[in-house]
Amino acid sequence: MPPICGKCGYDLTGLPLRGGCPECGNTYDQDRDIGMGHAMTPEDRGQRIALWLKVIGLVVCAMGVMSCSGLLSMLATNPKKPLMTGGAISILLLVIALGIFVLDRLDQNENG
Repeated sequence: MPPICGKCGYDLTGLPLRGGCPECGNTYDQDRDIGMGHAMTPEDRGQRIALWLKVIGLVVCAMGVMSCSGLLSMLATNPKKPLMTGGAISILLLVIALGIFVLDRLDQNENG
């Protein structure tokens, strides 16, 4: 992977090991990994896209469950049951989505 500026992502290939980024002026030291960024690999990008698809998918499913439970409550003899059940399922889906997001952020902080 090419060395990149930690502030703006400028490719530092061919530049001195220490100095200032010609794009933003950020001071960097490649030997000590100061002011350096790390380019995302195609695998990292794929994992990031998969994470967001999971989170967005869960949120959309939660909205769909609430919509369906609202429609069912109009037909039910006891309208509270579908709303309560739909609400509980929706909250569970949203908590799972939040958990996936938070765990990913914690993993990013540990690894980088």
